[in-house]
Amino acid sequence: MQDADAPNALDVHPIVTSSHRSTFRLLHPATPATVSLAAGHLAPFLSRTTAGLLERYRPLTSRGGLVLLERWCVNMSRWDMCVYDLMTNNRAFFPLPSEVRSGRYEHRSDLLDVNHLIKYALLTVADDGVGSSFFIVAAAIINRVNERVALRVQTLSSADGGEWGPVAYLNNPARPWSVPLHHDNATVVIDGVVHWLLVLSNDILTYNISTATTGLIRLPVDANYRVSDSCLGSSPDGKLCLFTMDGHTLSIWLLSESPGGAWMWRAVVDMKVTLRSLLSLKEWDNHWIVLESYGDQRSGAVLLRLLVAGGRNELLVLDMETMQTRRIDKS
Repeated sequence: MQDADAPNALDVHPIVTSSHRSTFRLLHPATPATVSLAAGHLAPFLSRTTAGLLERYRPLTSRGGLVLLERWCVNMSRWDMCVYDLMTNNRAFFPLPSEVRSGRYEHRSDLLDVNHLIKYALLTVADDGVGSSFFIVAAAIINRVNERVALRVQTLSSADGGEWGPVAYLNNPARPWSVPLHHDNATVVIDGVVHWLLVLSNDILTYNISTATTGLIRLPVDANYRVSDSCLGSSPDGKLCLFTMDGHTLSIWLLSESPGGAWMWRAVVDMKVTLRSLLSLKEWDNHWIVLESYGDQRSGAVLLRLLVAGGRNELLVLDMETMQTRRIDKS
């Protein structure tokens, strides 16, 4: 079903997945919390005719050289989303998933008892074998304090002319009040399974696209970390990873199989060595480093953001194979 506020006609263009995916995995984190980064690195790749795209749309996630964007202001005459191909400048426009977005608990008087997030996952034919140029999953993840609420899921395939499929109501196995870790924590897709890191319950919620079923993966229980300082990713060989940050110490956990596998502590990295070369003596006492969640997380790298009092902002990337850290040039 199409929203009344959605555009009357869909402008769906064929999307060709780029064969140079590694170019974009680290340069375009594409999450709401990193719009400035995405705009700074994405803008140089936009053609003159699409240069204003980032003024109207915000990036949500990315995969295989494709970026999923949502219109900034839903009160405008058009209320839509866009998939943009960085290599070809092709764009596909389609409405928001109205059935997933309908019935929002924010409109109820008991708002304080409810957590509600809408999360998106983007898949491509080259990376995921979805049978179409791109495939999108939209999930409304709602939990109340003492009540589990069914997961609402809609999907869209470029092969279907840009129309969202019917909404599916699925079992939510997560404990009440558990929702994905803040709005900007990216979704991770591995072997057709979507993964969301949950806060409070210390679990990972999964959705299998082929079987349309949900599941739960327990996080490591014998580790000293906070989920709020963590994010998900994948190793170079395609295994699910958990990255945790404790002060200057970065820990990397690897899941042997998904689901049902065991967590292995793969590496511990002391970031102090890298930071000493980037910070002055004065800055050393006024800085902090955080994990940066980004859209396409298959590059075998960990993205971190260095924040210094006074406004300095640096983006760092750690290669999981070499364990070497470098700074990403802003230019």
